[in-house]
Amino acid sequence: MENCECADDPLYVPEIRKFQACLQQHGVLYVGDCKIVALNTRCYVAAYQDYYLCPLLAVQMPKAVLQTLLEPVWMGEQPLDPVYRPREKKTDQAEHIADGFCYTVTLSTVDEEGKIID
Repeated sequence: MENCECADDPLYVPEIRKFQACLQQHGVLYVGDCKIVALNTRCYVAAYQDYYLCPLLAVQMPKAVLQTLLEPVWMGEQPLDPVYRPREKKTDQAEHIADGFCYTVTLSTVDEEGKIID
């Protein structure tokens, strides 16, 4: 990304577009910092059947919502899926590193051309 004295948020989508044009496939995982959580960026990524991984700020995941989501986990009511680290060698066994669950949210926004993205 080019250097400029502005927020990084609007720079993600143009860079992702360049990457998509080169790669010519979807289902890609984009890993970013807290600036990739901008609504337009997340909606753009999802609209192209891609994925993103980033820390959510309190704006996107308020403390009360997080508490509500985690309460069933703490009470043993929310089933968790095991997460494994791939093995390094064919003889190594995959390592269980965590347990988690998926929480899906439907988002929509309007892009710079006025088109609804959801």
